[in-house]
Amino acid sequence: MIYFTDPPFVVAGADLVLCSSATEVNLTGSVTGPSTTGNWTSTGSGGYLPGSENPVADYLVTASDTASGTIMFTLTSTINGSCLAVQDSLQVTFLDEPSVTILSNDTICSNLSIVDLDGMLSAGFTSTWSTTGFGSIVSPGSLNTQYIIT
Repeated sequence: MIYFTDPPFVVAGADLVLCSSATEVNLTGSVTGPSTTGNWTSTGSGGYLPGSENPVADYLVTASDTASGTIMFTLTSTINGSCLAVQDSLQVTFLDEPSVTILSNDTICSNLSIVDLDGMLSAGFTSTWSTTGFGSIVSPGSLNTQYIIT
């Protein structure tokens, strides 16, 4: 009689987008089924804490990792018994930090009821105006909007 076992089930996790200033990548993979062990490999040059053999680990980002812009991580099951190893991958993309500039005046006359808000932001990013005052922002998601003073 021949018995069939299910292969390991490996989940590396979702793809990530991080700022280029990130110093580590939190890897939260899992290996289940006949194997619960795995090993991380990557196209990067950093190291792993506590080690690459732990599905939940921190990858230590290097300058060459961020310069490359993208790293691929692969989690491979180990100690698979009679089954072949199973892999799953995730991609980490590093983006330069955004540059934000507020162009509006920071000093206004106290008898105004509306203040124009103007800003600049690096391409590829979105912004949201917010306030700690009692007024409201007409269009918080627009770089050029108005603040209504109440």
